Amino acid sequence: MKKCILALDIGGTSLKCGLFDGPMLISGSLDSQPVNSSGSFEEIHQAYFSLLSRVRDFAMVNGLVITGVSVDTPGPFDYNNGVCLMTHKYQAIKDKSLIPIIRAPLGNLPVRFMHDSAAFIQGAAAGLDEYNRFAGVMIGTGLGFALMINGEVLKNKSGEPLYSIYSLPCGSGIAEDAISGRGIVNAYNARAKSPAKNAKEVGLRAEAGDVLAISVHRDMAASLAELISPILDEYRIEALLLGGQVSKSFNLFGATLKEKLAGVKSLVYIAPARNIDLAHLIGAAVGK
Repeated sequence: MKKCILALDIGGTSLKCGLFDGPMLISGSLDSQPVNSSGSFEEIHQAYFSLLSRVRDFAMVNGLVITGVSVDTPGPFDYNNGVCLMTHKYQAIKDKSLIPIIRAPLGNLPVRFMHDSAAFIQGAAAGLDEYNRFAGVMIGTGLGFALMINGEVLKNKSGEPLYSIYSLPCGSGIAEDAISGRGIVNAYNARAKSPAKNAKEVGLRAEAGDVLAISVHRDMAASLAELISPILDEYRIEALLLGGQVSKSFNLFGATLKEKLAGVKSLVYIAPARNIDLAHLIGAAVGK
């Protein structure tokens, strides 16, 4: 029987997982489960149990042996002990270990945890062997950031990325208010005659030639460049990889980002992750 790792990505509205042989996703194993992060302990536990039971059964039917579980999750979180410390979501499991919840359908497997930004940068960098110094930016509902030098993610003692940029000053607020899905929507709706419901809609309007929607994306890129250029310079970053749903609209702001980061002499590669939808899971499966 073939051995594999179960990689699990914890999001605010869904759980996603897959079985991996090294960095390769085993065909047919990718699965997801909606989860109410504001729900009760029982609701959250059931979401985990349903998803992991299905993947367990898939493994059994296909002659696979799950040898361990690797989980990526945003913080605050005790990554060494698997304890959720979030207060803005998953309050029902705050101060509780996720290990028993994960083992309930899987048995007594080893379980490890890593920050979602650390998972992303390791997964996104997989295969880019010509570079040694990476930065990763995740632009979605929030703003994530990580650095990786010679295969090692730079972390603090808590297991979180060494640099956190989401709360840095930006404009009249913090970075995450401007460089995120909601940042794009708020900036657009402040001047638009017809408001957009979400960042995807703003992106579609930009693709259709909406001048304001295009401008909002470029402004976001300029703000991001101003924020991260000193860090990229300090660590002589060679490759900048972007993830998150907003980064799927890279064609709308990539040129501006490259222009504004031209002063970072070490930086030679700027692009969205080639495996943008799987980067977190790949990083969880093969990362450190």
